[in-house]
Amino acid sequence: MLKQKWYFFDRDIRFLVLTGVLFYLAAPQAWSARQATLIIKSGKVSIMKTTSMAWREVTSKEALLLQGDRVRTFTATLAAIAVDDGSKIELAPSSVILVDFLESDQMRFRLDVGRLKALVSKIVSRQFSIVTKNAVCAVRGTEFEVAVDQSGNNTHVAVGEGLVNVADMKGKEALLAAGESVQVSVEGLGQVDHGNESSKKDSGKPTDEAKAEVAREVRLDMSREAVEAAAALEMKNAVAQDGKTLIDAFGARVRVEQYLVRPAEDRISWVVLNTRDASFNFSRWDIWANKSLPSELSSGFLDSLYTQGGSAAPEYWALKDQWFNSNTNDYYIEAHAGGNPVRFNVTSGNETAYWWETIFDHRYTAMSDSGQTRLLSHLVAAPGVKDAAATLLSGARGAANAAYACVAGGAGANCLDSGTDSNPNPAIGSSELYFYDYFEGSDADLTIGNQGQQLQTIASVDVDSLHAAYSGREGYFNKWSYYLDGQFVYDATGQVNEGFDWSNKNLNLWETITSAYGTADLTAAGSAYQVNTNSFAAATAGNGGSLVVTQKNYIINDEGKTFTMADLEQTFSAGATAQAAFKEFAEKSNFEFVTEAPGFSSKLDLVIPMRILNALDASDDRPAS
Repeated sequence: MLKQKWYFFDRDIRFLVLTGVLFYLAAPQAWSARQATLIIKSGKVSIMKTTSMAWREVTSKEALLLQGDRVRTFTATLAAIAVDDGSKIELAPSSVILVDFLESDQMRFRLDVGRLKALVSKIVSRQFSIVTKNAVCAVRGTEFEVAVDQSGNNTHVAVGEGLVNVADMKGKEALLAAGESVQVSVEGLGQVDHGNESSKKDSGKPTDEAKAEVAREVRLDMSREAVEAAAALEMKNAVAQDGKTLIDAFGARVRVEQYLVRPAEDRISWVVLNTRDASFNFSRWDIWANKSLPSELSSGFLDSLYTQGGSAAPEYWALKDQWFNSNTNDYYIEAHAGGNPVRFNVTSGNETAYWWETIFDHRYTAMSDSGQTRLLSHLVAAPGVKDAAATLLSGARGAANAAYACVAGGAGANCLDSGTDSNPNPAIGSSELYFYDYFEGSDADLTIGNQGQQLQTIASVDVDSLHAAYSGREGYFNKWSYYLDGQFVYDATGQVNEGFDWSNKNLNLWETITSAYGTADLTAAGSAYQVNTNSFAAATAGNGGSLVVTQKNYIINDEGKTFTMADLEQTFSAGATAQAAFKEFAEKSNFEFVTEAPGFSSKLDLVIPMRILNALDASDDRPAS
């Protein structure tokens, strides 16, 4: 049963999220790339460490601060936070501040209540920001003050020198110059007070580029600074958020911040930011549903938008989605358009099992290449899944509200087959995924990819722009194989290594997933296939040879150790309920996605901790550490 589960492994992140392993290992202590020191000039100061839930009075004049630590000053207290880049935050009495992010090229502090004065060193390569309940202040080298009243609902920002971009939670923003100030309330950003013009220091005119730096939503086309600023805004409305520092699969320390947010009633988004000493990566997974989503979302709800058990039709499903991973220079994106629920069933003896899958009209995989977008693969729903051969259960055929049924042996027999253990679904043929075929153009040539490399310049790369650009175009043929610990497991043709021993394998998910893109004859799909750079002989029309994109994906704990299949088997044989096991798995595991391609400036390397899913099932008002 366990081995068969992997046959249905889908490379979409939604299935990676729900694939379970369990291995308990205590998390490392909090860590910071930069050093921040609390300096007490007078009065009483308490610290809540990231590893504790209790306030403790500081008995010395100085104390080291780490990411996740909170500082509270009392009446008649004067204190400051000094950072080793030369920046300083002076704290007024009766203030509470969180050291939210403390890395070599990014620092962020959150003022919950009270007042501070920030004197920020002029380091262009580093971003410095102060956030409150209703405002984000993004700066470079400058001097400014921030005050938050006792209710936490009103923020006042005043600039003494330089430029400060202030944004509220509704997306309205203002770029303040020296001598200017603004009030931000729960209603939003107020009018800018320009103060005494003659007293202003020369800080330069606010440019359009500076004004656009802080956007309302993390997008693929953003710079690192814009991503971080937009994320700070979005996180204020997050339904769940999490942050921690861990070791990745290659031994590098990475700071991870992530959150789930609902930009619209029918949409949910999962944003992840990774910061290492030498790189910055981020990702976004957006799902648009068929209707407004419920107010409360559980950890299993995301997967239910794609697959559900039972014969009753789902109430919610994904109409379209997109998942991208970027290092701000290069990107990899998967996008799906035209989703409908399709019911499947398998009968064994007198028993019939039913389940539902969201099947999309189009599935796109693309990547960046020299400033353009390259279509890698384009799949469409296979015959009999959603077309006239399928049974219409509700809605209008071809419409967004349609629900279909595909029954083995019936009109849509080629979309489902009970199959054999060595080939679980013979009908997939050379298709990359179950229930889909490669899109073939109108040239009636069985060679997929013969239309060329499909490079296009797309201004804003997302699911809608990809669909507009490529809905009638072929992608490269994609032929792939899965290897685990260097051994062949199975491939796109359905070939399976029956002798593969799962018990002691590391869950490098999968250690190398290598996809070769180029022209290939659909009639030549063969047996077990190992990808290499010589996979395809002929060049595509007028272009070079095949393109090899390598993906190495891992499941690791916080210390960078890879899980094993034995860990998974032990978890579910120990008597724990499935719900408890998956919850524990999410708490202790991290998925790491690594993508490399010849045209990339550097690899894409993203770590996604799974514990944020547990936050959907329980509330915790303590700041993420």
